[in-house]
Amino acid sequence: MSLELEQEGLKIKEILEKYLNVEEIYCAATRTGFITRERKTDPFAFLFALVLGRFSQDTPSIVKYNRIYNSLSGKDHSIEYNSFYDRFDESCLSFINECLDICLNKAMSEASAELYGHLRKFKDLLIQDNSIVRIHPSFSEKYPATRTRSKAARIKIACLFSELTNSPAKVTLSAENTNDNKTLEIGPWIKDKLLLIDRGFFKHETFANIMENEGFFISRVKKTSKPRIKELGFDIPEHLREKCYGKTIFEAMEILKGRDIDANVTLNYPVQNSNGKRDLIPFELRFIAIYNEEKEDYHTYLTNLSREYKAKTVSDLYSLRWDIELLFKEMKSEYGLGKIKTKNEYLMEIAIKIPILTLIISRKLFWSVLELVDEKDKKDYRITKWARIFAENSIRILRTYFREIFPLDKENEWDWILRDLIRGTRTDRKKRKYLTMDCYH
Repeated sequence: MSLELEQEGLKIKEILEKYLNVEEIYCAATRTGFITRERKTDPFAFLFALVLGRFSQDTPSIVKYNRIYNSLSGKDHSIEYNSFYDRFDESCLSFINECLDICLNKAMSEASAELYGHLRKFKDLLIQDNSIVRIHPSFSEKYPATRTRSKAARIKIACLFSELTNSPAKVTLSAENTNDNKTLEIGPWIKDKLLLIDRGFFKHETFANIMENEGFFISRVKKTSKPRIKELGFDIPEHLREKCYGKTIFEAMEILKGRDIDANVTLNYPVQNSNGKRDLIPFELRFIAIYNEEKEDYHTYLTNLSREYKAKTVSDLYSLRWDIELLFKEMKSEYGLGKIKTKNEYLMEIAIKIPILTLIISRKLFWSVLELVDEKDKKDYRITKWARIFAENSIRILRTYFREIFPLDKENEWDWILRDLIRGTRTDRKKRKYLTMDCYH
């Protein structure tokens, strides 16, 4: 493998300047009230300290972020810990939200490429899923946890993932006990796009809304669902097909045990009429069941994809849902999602959204760097390994970037290192006695 890397390292700087632009960050900080005329806090250094100020597997803390911020901001903007902690207020959350929106919008605006292979007819492949994060028990009333007898609080992070941009398209937060379907709002945005959803989002109205908005979907099937067989493919013997007509899908699966199934089925969804009552409106979908010989069980799907997509192709497309599992795993293991436990409600939400910002930057860098690799070698590079290496080098990236855009006087840089070492070492716990220090008196 040969990489022409001379001067190519500037790609890292270009991505940072694009997604965390200096002017846009200062404007966002002003609009949200995070900074005032005094501008004691440098919002640019503040945001970067949060997004890139940690190592892989490192447990994040406000103390560490404060140290990194002070090392970046210079003496005119340095802040003591208590004042730094107090900055995590409502205006700070608004600032972080606006920066996150800017990054999400930029990521989606880059979706000008086309999908390939079986996905070429779709504008994008989207995956919706949720992940649960534990937060401080003091939020148990607002964000109650489920399936626990003790006082606990958990937040449900709902993420709509774009396969085309390889980053989140939308992120919302709610209590753990929020029904999954309430975290997914179908609208015109689904037109000509393929959505992958699991059983948590299984709802007949959802399917009907997707079709009404000219979108496409693949969903796993709930065992409580009872679509009825309307038509079976000719690969099933006629005497077995006749037995299945009018049966529920799970009754048909017992009759056709061991065979793959590709059938048209009918479902109903309720619509409120002018009398205030609900009418059941029938509609058709395609039911697919792939038999797993090892487990002697079926993998079942409902979809509105045409038979242009064979049953095995539909199953393969659904397996792409694994990408969003990797996304949540990456944020939790490498970017500190869920590791800061605090009673400060604003900081709690900020600590959830910062890893999302870090992930967007990391993944944009990955695809940019991958362009430098020989085409035949690209398959050897894994985004999971990249996440670890990126996290290990994030502080290095941070300091290099700041030295370039805010160059310090070289005569003063060593003085600043010394000042950071002294400031970071000093403790406020003056009552505690350390015997080691007595040796030097």
